[in-house]
Amino acid sequence: MAHSRGNTVTTTRKGSKPIPLLLLLSVVLAISLSYSSLASAQTIKVPQESALLSLKTAFGYFTGSSTWRAGRSCAQWLRVSCNSAGDVLRLNFSSASMRWKTAGIPMALTNLTNLDTLILANNEIVAPIPWYLSKLPKLKYLDISNNTFYGGTNQIWALTKLTFLDLSKTLLRGALPPAIGGLVNLVALNVSDSYFSGSIPDALSSLTNLQASRLDRCFFTALPAALPELASGTLTFSASGNLISDIPVTFPASSATVDTLDLSSNRIASLPTEISLMSELRQLNLGNNQLSITLSDVTWGEFLSLEGLYLGWNEITGSIPVEMGDLSNLKALQLQNNSLSDAVPDEIGLLANLTSLDLSSNGFTGDLPASLNDLSFLLRLVLANNEFTGPLPQPVLGANSKFFLDARNNSFSGSPRVKGICPNARPAKLLVAGNCLDDEVGCHTDQNVCNP
Repeated sequence: MAHSRGNTVTTTRKGSKPIPLLLLLSVVLAISLSYSSLASAQTIKVPQESALLSLKTAFGYFTGSSTWRAGRSCAQWLRVSCNSAGDVLRLNFSSASMRWKTAGIPMALTNLTNLDTLILANNEIVAPIPWYLSKLPKLKYLDISNNTFYGGTNQIWALTKLTFLDLSKTLLRGALPPAIGGLVNLVALNVSDSYFSGSIPDALSSLTNLQASRLDRCFFTALPAALPELASGTLTFSASGNLISDIPVTFPASSATVDTLDLSSNRIASLPTEISLMSELRQLNLGNNQLSITLSDVTWGEFLSLEGLYLGWNEITGSIPVEMGDLSNLKALQLQNNSLSDAVPDEIGLLANLTSLDLSSNGFTGDLPASLNDLSFLLRLVLANNEFTGPLPQPVLGANSKFFLDARNNSFSGSPRVKGICPNARPAKLLVAGNCLDDEVGCHTDQNVCNP
């Protein structure tokens, strides 16, 4: 899939599976539930009620606008939340179907002096970010995503109480400034699918409360020298789909609290030896880069917490080192579309928690290790387009009715001998064409072609 912006095209290849990241939604929910004393029957203070009515006039129609009438309790104003004193704390215009598109954010908003949440997501607004947004000093939660906002980002960096900031899917551009380091309370940051460029600022390391950082599909060219070291919790850091070409040697050393790192679909060609310092990683995605390394270059024994490893679509050579069998918590291993060779080591059978293994489109040879049959949780095994020989793994084929095997275009021989073990209701799927197998398969398969 290609994303075109101006004269620049960013390409994401198939096979680079995204990591299941820490969802920003969970952070949203946690912050939303933290609001205390939201009143339902309290009447809104007159000056703030007047400000809301001014907003209504400026906005024109939006879903729920008919409930915005003077003298009503706060609970009767849709998209508004108040405290027990009648102060407006929260405005949620997410997906409000606004007819107002280009007028910008009305200045009357600044009369809501206690506002701590402003959500304008998904409204197709075309406007700059106004200078007076910085006049909301209590704002903690700002979401203007999926609109055509442009310019005016300096106002945002002045909102030092922010805990959640979503600027994704906008036309905001330029470098992220060092001033972002002043948002020391920030828990979640999302600028994905925007036009930010240049180096990700080193000031990001000052955000010691940050738990989720999404910087995907922008035009960033360099990582910060370090990531924040959190006092508590862990960090999900994702900067996939950018123009990043290397990982600074200082970057892994500061990443003890990072549990998810996604740098897929960049231009990274090598890994610093210090990458092994990221020993608490649970998810590592470096797929669809230009990695020209061998797997033996990495000390895999340091990654004992790793659950997902995604290295597909690179230029990795050599064989699978036996040390990778030490990754006892690994559930997903993707090595497809590289230049790996030799036989798969017996130690692959030590990955007892593995549910997905993709070795397709490499140069692997020889028989599959018998230890592969011990992977009782394996649901997806992709071996296509290699030079494997010998029999297919036997017990694995009948271990689970949801099992998927793609063994096409190898030199497997003999009989799969799985006739009758696939439940009729949910048959396993076996793709075995382009081999020399006997036609005795009892499950649903594609056509077998015997290669002499």
